[in-house]
Amino acid sequence: MTRDDEILQLLYEIKDAQNNHHTEWQEVVRRSEEQQQRAVREVAKSKRSMWVHIGVLILVLVGIIYLPIVIHSPYVPHSVPELAQYDSPISTPIFDGTYTLDSQKSFPDLHARLADASLNKRQEAQQFLSMTELQFVNFRINHGVITSGKTLVQEFRLVNGVTVDGLLQGRAVWHEDVNDFGDCFAVNVRLELQGDTLEFSYYYDGEEAGSPIVLKKEKH
Repeated sequence: MTRDDEILQLLYEIKDAQNNHHTEWQEVVRRSEEQQQRAVREVAKSKRSMWVHIGVLILVLVGIIYLPIVIHSPYVPHSVPELAQYDSPISTPIFDGTYTLDSQKSFPDLHARLADASLNKRQEAQQFLSMTELQFVNFRINHGVITSGKTLVQEFRLVNGVTVDGLLQGRAVWHEDVNDFGDCFAVNVRLELQGDTLEFSYYYDGEEAGSPIVLKKEKH
């Protein structure tokens, strides 16, 4: 083999080595791209899974918060007009009349909160107490229908009830605003009249009557 042949063979070997190296490099690049694509897919999958878990957690939290309210506060649809406008079948002659709110004997929890409030929270507590008091001014009972309020007038229409020795316990349809019959709820009602002092409570199924609202019956 001449020197020229040796050089030519060496050039061929170098070229073959370059081709093999290029092929190996292309394979490395291909594998790297596949790994990157798998990583992107895994990240996207992890993000989707994370958002699914967050959505489920939010639904669980909403259910925990609002399910007891839904259970204990049965909604009475306005689509049944007789529930919104019917005449109460319950006669309440011993209770019928107008009443004046005795704020000092009512709302003991709110009065305690006001007494314990710090200086910067006292005004807020007083405003909340005043708003609550406004719900029960102009209190009136007329043939099974109880109304009260100043800015907004609420109404309790008795659907059933039993009166024994000045104590009435029954069920009522409660409208928070008589001018908006879209929202009404079924509640338990308790009325107890001793002399001219009336104690009034309302509460949902599964609950107990809290501290009653105390009122004085007006004389005419």
